[in-house]
Amino acid sequence: MVQDLREQNKNAFVDSALLYIHVNYQKGISLGSIAREIGVSPYYLSKLLHRHTSKTCTELIAEKRIEEAKKLLLRSFSSKEVCYQVGFNSQNYFAKIFKKLTGLTPDEPYRGLSRGNAHIGSFEVMPLPPITIKRQFRRNRRRARPKAHSTISQSCGGGAVKGHNPD
Repeated sequence: MVQDLREQNKNAFVDSALLYIHVNYQKGISLGSIAREIGVSPYYLSKLLHRHTSKTCTELIAEKRIEEAKKLLLRSFSSKEVCYQVGFNSQNYFAKIFKKLTGLTPDEPYRGLSRGNAHIGSFEVMPLPPITIKRQFRRNRRRARPKAHSTISQSCGGGAVKGHNPD
C-alpha cells in the first residue's frame, strides 16, 4: 500500500514534468527549471523521467519542439520563423535536431508539395541514437590527445631524459 502511494507520487512528478514541457516548450526551459517548478531536485527528476520514459529531459523537450515545428512548417511558415517559435535559439541547432529526429532537414518534406495537401504523418520522429552528441565529442577529443611518452622522447632528443642515468 505504501509502495503504491510512492509509485503514484513518482508518476505524478513525471506527469507534471511532461505537462510543463507541453505547455512551455516555446520558452527556454531546462531540467533545472522544470524541477524547480514541480518541487524536486534536478537529479531526482532526471532519474524519474529516464525510468518512466527511457529518455532524458533534453530529448523530451527536443521531441516536443520538433513535433510542433512540423505542424508549423506544414502551415507555410519558414524554417527560420518556426525555429524561434518553438523555442530554439539557433537555426543551425534547430536544423541539426530536426534532421536527427526526422531524417530530413526542415525544408525537405515540403519541396514540390503544396503545403495545403501535405500530411503531418508523412514523416515520423525517429528515435535518438544511443550516443549523444556530447558523448561523441568527448570520445573524439580523447582520441586526438597526443601520447605523453612521444612528447618526452621528441623534446629530449631520442629518449634520454636529462639527469636520468639508465644504469
